[in-house]
Amino acid sequence: MKNLISLIIILIFSQSIDAQETAKNSLALGYGTSYLMRQDLIFSEFIHKDLSPVFASLTYEKEKNFIHKVELDFGMYKYQMIDTYEFFWEAGVSDHSYPHTYTFVDLNYYIGKNHRFSDKLSLNYGLASVNKIQPGSYIWGFSDIFGYFANFGLDAWAETEYSLNEKSRVKGKISFPLVSWSTRSPYLVNDAEHLENTISNKFIPTFFAYVADGKIRSWNKLQSIDLEFSYDYDLSSKFSLGAEYGFEFIAYSDPTKLTSFRNTLQLIFKYKF
Repeated sequence: MKNLISLIIILIFSQSIDAQETAKNSLALGYGTSYLMRQDLIFSEFIHKDLSPVFASLTYEKEKNFIHKVELDFGMYKYQMIDTYEFFWEAGVSDHSYPHTYTFVDLNYYIGKNHRFSDKLSLNYGLASVNKIQPGSYIWGFSDIFGYFANFGLDAWAETEYSLNEKSRVKGKISFPLVSWSTRSPYLVNDAEHLENTISNKFIPTFFAYVADGKIRSWNKLQSIDLEFSYDYDLSSKFSLGAEYGFEFIAYSDPTKLTSFRNTLQLIFKYKF
């Protein structure tokens, strides 16, 4: 909550300064593929992997004296260790196996400054509210267990941009949490705490009950880093087309190990106004 209040104060202050200049705005839509490799020892010792065709992003950016960027990412993943098999609930009633499923939603807000070294090279840097919500469903035959991990971090970030020519440029960005509020499935999964959180049978109260069970974390319990490398080409003064590669790493050790690697690749269409 303190992190959120600090960001709001910074936002209000920067908006009053920004009002003195003409803004540069852009809206970008991305779609592509991603590869997930994940091990959560609460549920399984196996490393779950999936190459998913479902990865999308939506980004709004505004630049004056300060840079403001809001970013939404969405990905879906499935994993099944063996071929689909048939099983029986009771005499004459059968079903087939289903894969484990994961849904990744990232909602991030960046605020920062720009420093230009030359006509070709510049650096953006600042703070960010980086929010990762990662529910999953672990399915073994007729048994279906819900699991989750969520992290709400105050991150430091930096991005370099180099202009290849008047129409094209490359960028590289890094962000990592300074402090986080993290929440995760309990070790016993369906324990008394889980039943208390889900007693309302409503999405919003249950979600905030999960979040309230979280703890403040630093690098001793949570290690996380996000990297992005992109290429952008101007089709006109208003539109550009580009490609972006992203890498996400998460390692969490409470109550036991969670390790996650994700690689993303997407095409991005941008409208500038």
